[in-house]
Amino acid sequence: MTTSVEDLAAKAVLDADALGAELREIEMLVSQAETEAGRHEQKRSQASDKLVAATAKGDPKEVTDLANQVVTLTRRAAVMEAQVQVLEGKRKALARHRDAVRQYADALTGVDTSDEG
Repeated sequence: MTTSVEDLAAKAVLDADALGAELREIEMLVSQAETEAGRHEQKRSQASDKLVAATAKGDPKEVTDLANQVVTLTRRAAVMEAQVQVLEGKRKALARHRDAVRQYADALTGVDTSDEG
């Protein structure tokens, strides 16, 4: 089966559009992960402040509970930050790939397909 240059160009445009849609989805996931990371960091900061206050009071059970809470929230915030970094890497790679496919589509569109030499 022979594929024309026009068919290849049209396929490349469709592929670039599909990559653009995937890119928008990843950007949405990045935004959600950043929001979640910020939420965990805010909770961690609040728990840390409570820990300082409980330490001043000298209540060992409350200090232990709050210290455990700070550790848990710190871990969650770190996991979300790592997820943001992974998604950002994917976003950058996908954007480069989409841009390359668009360049190929543009190049194919400009190819002279006449039989004249």
